[in-house]
Amino acid sequence: MPPKRASPDEDFFEPSDASETENAPKKPAAKRARKSTATAPAPDVSHILALKNSDLKKCEHDELVEYVEALQKAVKSAGEGGSASVQLSEEKLKEEVQKATNLLVRAMERSMTWKPSCKTGGAKVSYSGLLVDERVLPLMLGLKATDRFKAKRMTEAEFQSAVGSVEGSARYCTLYLKGNVNIKWDHAARTFTVSGSYGKMT
Repeated sequence: MPPKRASPDEDFFEPSDASETENAPKKPAAKRARKSTATAPAPDVSHILALKNSDLKKCEHDELVEYVEALQKAVKSAGEGGSASVQLSEEKLKEEVQKATNLLVRAMERSMTWKPSCKTGGAKVSYSGLLVDERVLPLMLGLKATDRFKAKRMTEAEFQSAVGSVEGSARYCTLYLKGNVNIKWDHAARTFTVSGSYGKMT
């Protein structure tokens, strides 16, 4: 019997070299893109001071908080550097008093939300701010620009007579300040805190 001839396919078949496969350069694994951890830049102090009353009224609560925090950091940094309080011109002082008053009222009203303690007028509200010029706070409260104090208590009527009406809004009622309003003034840090109680009309 004549020997079996290899098929054309078998004649040209070359077995692969395993070592060549192993030694072949490997493609580098694709690097995963890193997620950006950058945060939004802090509000610029000069931008905040340039805001008009109409601009502040349009701000959301979180935005107002950012502005206050930015100003507090700026004042703290200035205090650590030993710089004195800014002395605004009379025109700028009036503008700053109005702006600070609007910011105070707007922030307090947004914080006056419904709580069970509103039924008895025992809900608490607080606002902290800072002073670009130390004359701003007494003028906000209807006092003389030269008046100074560490702590002061006003009736809600006296307080609202100075800063304007302060009213919160609930689903079925309006919320009002109740009792006395306390003001604390930290001269060194040039910051102040206003606190009081609120509830529904009885």
